[in-house]
Amino acid sequence: MYKPSMLLSLLVLFVSDTFATPFKPQARQIYAFPDNATFIENVAVRPNGHILLGTFSNGSLFSLNPDTRTPEAELVAKLPGVGALVGIAEIAPDVFAVGGGDLLPEGFGFVNGSMKVYTVDVKKKKVKVAASLPAATGLNGITPLPGHPGVVLAAESVAGQILRINTATGRIDVAIADTQLGPSSDPAIVPLGVNGIKVSNGYLYFTNSGLGFFGRIKITASGERAGQVERITSIENPGFTHAFDDFVFGSGLTPDAYVALHPNSIQRIAADGEQTLFVGGDGSNLMPYPGPTSVALSRDGRKIYIVTGLGQVVEATLPK
Repeated sequence: MYKPSMLLSLLVLFVSDTFATPFKPQARQIYAFPDNATFIENVAVRPNGHILLGTFSNGSLFSLNPDTRTPEAELVAKLPGVGALVGIAEIAPDVFAVGGGDLLPEGFGFVNGSMKVYTVDVKKKKVKVAASLPAATGLNGITPLPGHPGVVLAAESVAGQILRINTATGRIDVAIADTQLGPSSDPAIVPLGVNGIKVSNGYLYFTNSGLGFFGRIKITASGERAGQVERITSIENPGFTHAFDDFVFGSGLTPDAYVALHPNSIQRIAADGEQTLFVGGDGSNLMPYPGPTSVALSRDGRKIYIVTGLGQVVEATLPK
């Protein structure tokens, strides 16, 4: 039998849950390159919690300590032979696979034959070319392939493919090809298909910028397709200034995805596809256009780091 005190306690819990204040993330800019002149394309977090920044500026890779009062970007390396960096993926402690190439003048593709994947030992500041991709024209997001040390999957945004790259041997092959990984045929829409990619629980999750959706595809242990493309959620009227970019998963058993959406917001996408504004959006000057390009999770899982095409690094807290 419930005692009155127990009933009162249950009532208090019910009322507290029912009228609890909705979570509101605390977001702030923690760094910006001078004059907003440096386009940050991708971001990762090092084992020590420092933030790794890949830029479109002379193949430059920077590291930033977010816990200092006035963070400063320290040059880690300039990757030889490329002008712009794309995806970043950790393949060993403080060792990252980094993609790069030379941008076309219009900025939505790369010069034929210029794409490469490097390995960068950040602590030792040691760089080597792991693979050259003469046929690739739109290398984009990169993610490790679980269970295969040194092997990464890479988005080929123009060809609509997922490439499998062994950074130890330099071997490259096409793991997945699908029209739903490719760009839109509409010339009024950004000519990029698959963009950010992550592997989680046997699925490859991805954004498609041109087709305007966040989706997934079941894969084998070796990274090949084992199912059909599933569209989780989409946006209306994708275009040059309205497109999904890179993303990250939060922590927990059923983590939400935090997806960069141009021009100026991070969308929170639940497992059931429910999409809500997390930070930014209309009326916010936190991430002015060209806005957010990539998102990374802090090592403690309590916040995300957002980088932008205007050289900003923004920190936002996550719900507990």
